[in-house]
Amino acid sequence: MQDELLTINEVAAWLKVERSTILSRIKKRIYVKGVHFYSPRGSRPRFSRLAVQAWLEERDLAEVKEDIPMSRGYSQGKIRLTG
Repeated sequence: MQDELLTINEVAAWLKVERSTILSRIKKRIYVKGVHFYSPRGSRPRFSRLAVQAWLEERDLAEVKEDIPMSRGYSQGKIRLTG
């Protein structure tokens, strides 16, 4: 499968966020040049759809793994069975 390159506006539309959010993530180095996006000479950044998709999946897995313990053996979104 060939990787599709997307503009900042296309990534923003795909992720349903503002263009400024994408630019902020670049500035904060959430999206890494050479990994998530490329800047061809004389052109604006182009994002790798596959790299952004991998970042989304990794982020979703990290959210699932977060376990916030609460009282009575519960955790956020799950019931923890204690013996």
